[in-house]
Amino acid sequence: MTTEEKPTELTKVISNLKEKYEKLSNSPFQNFKDYINKRRTGIGKRKEYPKTEDLISAGVYCIYENQDIIYVGSAGSSHTLRHRIGDLFVYNENSKKNKFHHTLTYKLIYDKDLKRFDNINEVREFYFEKCRFKYIKTKRDAEAHALEYLLIMLFKPPFNNETKNQNKQ
Repeated sequence: MTTEEKPTELTKVISNLKEKYEKLSNSPFQNFKDYINKRRTGIGKRKEYPKTEDLISAGVYCIYENQDIIYVGSAGSSHTLRHRIGDLFVYNENSKKNKFHHTLTYKLIYDKDLKRFDNINEVREFYFEKCRFKYIKTKRDAEAHALEYLLIMLFKPPFNNETKNQNKQ
C-alpha cells in the first residue's frame, strides 16, 4: 500500500470502529447469571463456568455497574469472549503465580486504590447482583484490541488503569 492510499484505508478503519461502537452501544445488557453456571467439581467445591456457546469468538466486552462502564476488555480468537467472561469468576488459591485469571477480579480484592471486597465470593456476588455486560463480536483479534483501546480512551473506566504486579498475590 502506498503512502497516498493510507488516508483511504484509515477512513475505512475508523468507519468500521464507529460501526462496531454503535452496535455495541445499541446492544442489550446481558446478565452474568444467563452466561455462568455453577457446578460441583469435587467434595463441596463449586466452580463457575460459562454455559453458552454463543460467545465463542473474538470481541470486546464492557462491564457495567448501574449505567457506568467500570471495565472494558477484549478477547482473541484463541481465548474467546466465552473464556474471558468465565475468567472473571476463576480463583485458584493454590497458584503461586496468579490466583486470579482476570485483572478486574484481582483489582476488586487487592488493588490498594480500588479494593472493594475481601474475598472472591463477595466479588462473584457483586458480578451476579450488581453488574451487567455488553459485548460485540469481531472478526479479528486486532479489531477487538483496537475497539477496546478506543472504548477505554472514550469512557476511562476506573478499573482499566495500570496494575502493578498482579502476580505477586
